[in-house]
Amino acid sequence: MSKSILKIVFWTLSKLPFSVLYLLSDVLYVLIYYIIGYRKKVVFKNLRNSFPEKSEEEILHIAKKFYRYFPDLIVECIKMANLSAEEVLKRMELINEEEVHRHLNAGKAIIGVTAHYSNWEWGIFRLSLLTEHPKLIIYKPLNNKAFDEVYNDIRTRFGATMVPMKQILRHIVRLRQYPPYQHVCCRPDASLPRFGLFYAFSQSGSIGLYRYRAHC
Repeated sequence: MSKSILKIVFWTLSKLPFSVLYLLSDVLYVLIYYIIGYRKKVVFKNLRNSFPEKSEEEILHIAKKFYRYFPDLIVECIKMANLSAEEVLKRMELINEEEVHRHLNAGKAIIGVTAHYSNWEWGIFRLSLLTEHPKLIIYKPLNNKAFDEVYNDIRTRFGATMVPMKQILRHIVRLRQYPPYQHVCCRPDASLPRFGLFYAFSQSGSIGLYRYRAHC
């Protein structure tokens, strides 16, 4: 699918109200879980590894809750193409955001790390509205170049800069050449880089520095 067609699809669907989009999510849930069975083996394997103490009935319950959440995430990401700043501030609350301002006002750069939890994509918008300082969002580029470009255009609507994970050091060095170089660097992607500090969570490497509360 070409970039221009993708833009039209995103823009058209994003015009739909949340009530209609969540009805679409209900349809997608049936399609993804019952008909396609998207990555069921991987999901159930990861849940069994992470919660060995739980019964198969409990594992099934958790899996269905994930598959029910997943299409909600899809339609919410589509809505980002038309989501206003007011809606972002209304639906997502940052916890301890004064800490961000305190460090930036002291002339320090900030690294924030998010998990694939709630709607981390909306977190890019909320972070973008938090400060006028440069916001670097580290991500892993998608294989589909057209989709990657279209979605990054959406992600950067409120001033963030999407930086491929292999290029982050180059971007940070470039910012240091233009003082004051305070910036916010955020990594919403869960794939592991070649360096970093991690702690164990759910049988995989994870790290967390702040949290947010989403109201959807």
